[in-house]
Amino acid sequence: MRKWGKTCISLILCVLLVFSVTAGITEEKSEAERLYELSEEALKNSDYEKYYEYARMAADLGGAGGLNNVGHCYLNGWGVEQDYEKALEYLQKSADLGW
Repeated sequence: MRKWGKTCISLILCVLLVFSVTAGITEEKSEAERLYELSEEALKNSDYEKYYEYARMAADLGGAGGLNNVGHCYLNGWGVEQDYEKALEYLQKSADLGW
């Protein structure tokens, strides 16, 4: 009976750990998505510096949309100096994430 009790407690602790880690990942993705949406809004307003700023923050959180938008900033010189190598790097990273 003692062995079974320890096993149950260990299992419960593992489940709680998985849920807490998953919750942190979800929060990061939500923040990355929110920043991506802000970058899209800035682009609609032709505010390229804000577009880059928000996209870069989303990219730093690992958001595929943010990585894609940073790539387009470098491709077109929006808010940054045009740099085709950096554009390719960011666009490839976003593609690797399925964007």
